[in-house]
Amino acid sequence: MSVEDGMIRGHGGMGLLYWAGEKFGNCKIRVVWKMEKTNSNAGVFVRVPIEPYEEWMPVFYGHEIQIDNMPELSDETEYHSTGMIYSLTRPLVPNMGKPGPEWNTFEITLDGPRTIVYLNGGPYIHNPAGVHGRVQSPRFGEEQDLHPYNRIL
Repeated sequence: MSVEDGMIRGHGGMGLLYWAGEKFGNCKIRVVWKMEKTNSNAGVFVRVPIEPYEEWMPVFYGHEIQIDNMPELSDETEYHSTGMIYSLTRPLVPNMGKPGPEWNTFEITLDGPRTIVYLNGGPYIHNPAGVHGRVQSPRFGEEQDLHPYNRIL
């Protein structure tokens, strides 16, 4: 990872950034981000129950709040669009994600087993499934550069 012009840039691999400072239970997480290009495929992982020792662990054990305004470009559905809990939820209001390089904001509430995501101020999804876990900050790959700002409330 490197920081170039205020942007975190991944160099190879998935580029996961992991917060190991403490476990979070009930909390709100605010992530302000923008995509470098019109569209990217990235995400914010939550409810990762153990500290990852390899890069795919958050994918297999946690929940990803997806960042992808154009899932159809990779033959995916609305279950994989920005603000969704990857593969688990559909948008209440479609296409609320702003394209790069505009700023977007997630407010993610973890409340017991519930996960509530607001995207750009609007209620977006609610998922009653899940367990408490650590918070995985945004992932950045070589072609998935985002500008993170102000991660945790």
